[in-house]
Order: sequence, then C-alpha cells, then structure tokens
Amino acid sequence: MKLKKLKLPDPWLLTSIVLILIFAGFIAYDKSPIFRGNINLILGLKEEQIPEGEPKEVGLVLLTDKFLTDPSYDVDEQITKMRDEMESELKLTTVDINDEEGKKLISDYDLKSVPVLIFDENFGKTSFYKEVSPYFSAENNHYILRLQPFKFLELPKTEDAWVKGGDNSKVSILVYSSFTCPYSARMAPIFDQALEEYQDKIKLAYKNFNRGGLDPLIENAAECAGEQGKFWEMHDYIYANQKQITSGETLQLLKDQAKTIGLESAKFDDCVSTEKYLDKIEAQTSEAFKFTVSGTPGIFVNDIFIGGAVDLETLKSAIDSFNP
Repeated sequence: MKLKKLKLPDPWLLTSIVLILIFAGFIAYDKSPIFRGNINLILGLKEEQIPEGEPKEVGLVLLTDKFLTDPSYDVDEQITKMRDEMESELKLTTVDINDEEGKKLISDYDLKSVPVLIFDENFGKTSFYKEVSPYFSAENNHYILRLQPFKFLELPKTEDAWVKGGDNSKVSILVYSSFTCPYSARMAPIFDQALEEYQDKIKLAYKNFNRGGLDPLIENAAECAGEQGKFWEMHDYIYANQKQITSGETLQLLKDQAKTIGLESAKFDDCVSTEKYLDKIEAQTSEAFKFTVSGTPGIFVNDIFIGGAVDLETLKSAIDSFNP
C-alpha cells in the first residue's frame, strides 16, 4: 500500500497560529478568573485577588525630617499595619521637609508637624478608607493623616486666644479646650494653681475646641461674655458648674450668670442668639486638628505637646524644662 505523504502547514502560518493561541491565553488569563484559577492550580501558583471595586494601587507619600533622631515610635511599622489591612497595593514614597517637594507639600496642605501621611485619590475608593475616614482630612483630592508629631514645624499663635498671666513670660501654656469635657474641667483649677505659683513667669492662653452637642452654644456664650470683658468669669463659672449646665436649662443658666457677673443682658442675649462667634470657634477647632489635637484638653507648653489632662506636678515639670 502506498503511503500518503503528510503535508505540513506553511511555517509562517504555523507560527502565526501559535502566537494567536498564546495571545488568546494571556487575554483569557487576565479576563477569566476561572481560566486563571485552573492555570494557577496546574502550575502550583498562588494569587492574591484584589476584590472587585478596589483600586489595584494606592500612592502614599510619607513626609518626614531626615535629620530627626531617636523618634518616639516607628512610622514604618504604622505603614506596614495599614498595608496589611488594605486590599490594594500600597506604593510608598518618602519626602523630606528640607527638599523643594517637601516645602511645597507643607505649603499646599498647611502642615504644622511631621510625620504626615498623604494618600492619593485612589485611597478614597478603598473599603479600608471607609472604616478609618474620621481620622483623615480630605484635601485637594488627597487624604491626609497627621501622625503623632516627632516635630512641630510651627506652633499655634495666641493672638485670637483669651490670655492671662505674664505678658512677657518665657513660658506660654496654650490649651484647646471644650466646656463640656470633664477632663478640660479637671484642668481648669490646675492651670490656676500654676498661674498662682509662677506668677508673671508664665501665661495661659485659651482656645475653643468644638466637640459638638452643647459646645457651640456654651463656647459662643463665653465669647459673648468676653466681648464685655468677662470671659474668664464666665469660663470659671461654666467649669465649676459643668454638670448642672450640661444637664439642665443650659441657655437660661448662662443668661442668669451673665446678669450675675454684670453683663448688659440685651447685648449678651443678641450675641448668643445670632451665634456671633461661631466662625471663630470653628476656625480654632480646625486649627487644633492641624496641630494634631484630636481631643480635649490639648495642651502646648511652648513646644511641648500634652494630650489630655495631667496633674500639677506633670504640668510643672514641662514648665520647669524652660527655666522660667
């Protein structure tokens, strides 16, 4: 029997067919989870899937100071924890505050301290952001997380604060405080003790921190009392009677106290009803957040930051470090 000779395809045609099959395989691997899963199983590969809707990549800038030594905690450890929590890949770039890019970031975002984490717009699309959003500020399509400061780039000013104590003192105690916060109330007499002990060697500056609830009403009333030269009298009354004021007829109690300390009632009532100083209160609260104050009281003893209420000895230790 005569065998038929097998006719092979044209080599170029064969090559084209192979390339088409390979290209189709790449498309199928990329587009078909089932096909990809089968190939991975055959080849023994493991793949971490990014859930549908999650961005594949999130950009992150760490703004810090390369000259800092002995930081109080490890920022890289904080970033690693976030990376482990996120489904998306985190691409990190470190920028120094002394470089031109660092200076621009400080200006663009009005940054007051380092380190700071700046996430790109993709971060807002992640499920992780939805869980932690209260800790971030959204600015210019980026998401800013101000970490516990290693260093303050500037300090809060006292120009718009209520101040008492020595005008030319070496030590300034600035407190962001809430009239409804029990810890702020605990600090009020401690500040007075320090002022009595150090006399004109220190000064106390008070700024508002709006925690919501009754804070805007009470803080505005204190500002209205200050308009007539009686801020500290109203301040002392509110903290001394905090529980009663926050659980009773708040407005009436404040109006009664305004008469007691000799305020012109009509002027005070109009100031309160029009919420005259609400913009000032909001501006001071926003400023506090920029200086990483997230709760009350937030205390600055010159450039030393104290978060929360402390006893007199701790406060004095910070004051004495400046040799007043």
